[in-house]
Amino acid sequence: MNSGGSKVGGFGSHAATGGVGALGGFAAGKLSNGKYGYPKQKSGGLSSIFKKKPKTMSSPGYGTAWGTKFGADTKYKQKKGFSKKALGLGVAAGFVGGAAVGVAGTMATYSVYHRYQNFKNMMRSRGFNNGHRYGYDNDYDDGGFFGDDYYKTYYNGNQCMGGCWGNSHCEYGFCECDYGYQRRYGRCGLTGSTFTPRAQNFDPFVSCADNRACQTIDLNMVCNTKLTTSLGGKCQCKPDMRWNKEGGECQLYVDVDCSAITYDTPPSKAITDAVAKAQAGGITPPPSVTDESSVLTVPTIDETISSSLLSQVDSAKASEAELREAYCRDVDSFSFDMNVDDGRPPKCEEIRRTACGVVYDSGTCRGGWKLYIGEGEISFPYFSSYWKYRNDIDLVGVKAGCTLTAFSSTGFSGKRGTFRADSTDGWWRLKEFAEFLHLHEDIESIQCVCRNAGR
Repeated sequence: MNSGGSKVGGFGSHAATGGVGALGGFAAGKLSNGKYGYPKQKSGGLSSIFKKKPKTMSSPGYGTAWGTKFGADTKYKQKKGFSKKALGLGVAAGFVGGAAVGVAGTMATYSVYHRYQNFKNMMRSRGFNNGHRYGYDNDYDDGGFFGDDYYKTYYNGNQCMGGCWGNSHCEYGFCECDYGYQRRYGRCGLTGSTFTPRAQNFDPFVSCADNRACQTIDLNMVCNTKLTTSLGGKCQCKPDMRWNKEGGECQLYVDVDCSAITYDTPPSKAITDAVAKAQAGGITPPPSVTDESSVLTVPTIDETISSSLLSQVDSAKASEAELREAYCRDVDSFSFDMNVDDGRPPKCEEIRRTACGVVYDSGTCRGGWKLYIGEGEISFPYFSSYWKYRNDIDLVGVKAGCTLTAFSSTGFSGKRGTFRADSTDGWWRLKEFAEFLHLHEDIESIQCVCRNAGR
């Protein structure tokens, strides 16, 4: 395994693991058209979080008429084990995306970011600054380092200042990890790796000689030479990003306060007119980021704006409050894709980084036994030290980057089921998944393998 971990020496091993937090930021493999495609979302992502998939961005009008009509299944509810709502109605300005959100959240982040840029430009064109510097200006003091042409060159040009290195590539000004790698603490490591957390007092804003020195701290940092009178400069997060102390990395910060607009707030006339215009014109959102029928790529600016509620608002007449309302309603459905829960029952401990997976005889981890699975094969025949585990498994957990195959008979035969965890650890309560119901309390042998084994 990677730093801090080693390959499990034997099945059922309980070796200690290094520090690790929520995984994600799993990015793309390059396609023939030059774009970076994201892998299809597998069971264990949103499908395990919501047994009935919510009507979000995959439904016409996001299933909510662009955030103006809500039912029980289209309101984001704070539940035990779910992350706090990240954006949209009722949420103040704050961080969006980051390492923890995984594939769907990373895709949704760019849909939100393109809308955010369009919102800022609309506010700037009307002179609605209100203490902010919207449009092609930076939202914080950079000493004039980035300049008015930053967004035209890097965001619109789909380039990254200083380039991207360390197993990453550029997406609209930000660096994202390549396919097979995940982002954690501003760096790209092999999927399933152990990452060393930042110290609580870690200071990223150090003196620098060039961009590469800052990118070793965080792949989205650059060396700002306008913040000091001495030679060199200081490391700084890119525009629209701020340092998230909790995440220990630069993250997108959306500076729009939607807290005053809630699910119960009636939409203004400007908004209802925009919704009517969109529906009359047959405007629908792009395919869901969790759609398994096609190769997934980062949404383009044009694709995003064409399906956005903001594009239907009469920006020449709308007030500052109405433009803000349009943005807040437009992005609300993406809060589902920002959920970082991996389906792990609250009583279950995280999968150890030295293991390939883990199985439990309890679907909730509230009692009974658990068995860590190393890479390789294991069978549960009668008259063996593993006999008690046969035909008694209710819950399967698989470490990110690993695939576990279970069989209903010893000797790796009989009915089978394959559990694959891509960017995040995956968890399956067998009786809750139709495709694995035949294995519920009927597993007698297991094979498990991880990508980049022995690293």
